[in-house]
Amino acid sequence: TTSSVSDRYLYLALFAVSMALARYLTTASPRAQKLALIVVCLMAARSLHQTLYWKDTPTLFAHNLEVNPKSWLVHNNFGSFYERTNQFDKALGHYQKAAALKSMNVFHNNMANVYLARGEFKLAAEQFRIGTTINPLSAVDYTGLAFALKALGDHHGAKEAILHAKKLDGRIALPQWAVNR
Repeated sequence: TTSSVSDRYLYLALFAVSMALARYLTTASPRAQKLALIVVCLMAARSLHQTLYWKDTPTLFAHNLEVNPKSWLVHNNFGSFYERTNQFDKALGHYQKAAALKSMNVFHNNMANVYLARGEFKLAAEQFRIGTTINPLSAVDYTGLAFALKALGDHHGAKEAILHAKKLDGRIALPQWAVNR
């Protein structure tokens, strides 16, 4: 699930609270001022600790999964990171976890793209087919399916898939092999 309780949503709201507190502290007793200083120091230490999670992408996503292990969004983003860095096994693992948490064609599309990159066209075609089952209006999945089928030598199936994609989204340019056969 996506999170609406992320700390970044508090930044703007806390500005007014901070200004009110600062105004109060200018007239507060020395004891209250010392207490406020201690609280500020504790909050600064906590903020410093929190910045360690922003060291790099894997650290941030790993922390996010510690906090919310059922976040399909984090699994998908982690998979995307690993795909961009050619760590395909890790990418597939996260895409599979995302797909298990939420039924969305994008996860299957992502897995299919990893399989395409690895030259595993049969597995890619299977994932694109799952994607078209989840969302029959996905021209992207039909286009991917067409190229996977073409790589497998199924020219008829490839042409059918690309023509269906074109029907769904007229902006799709037909490849030469789909026009000439």
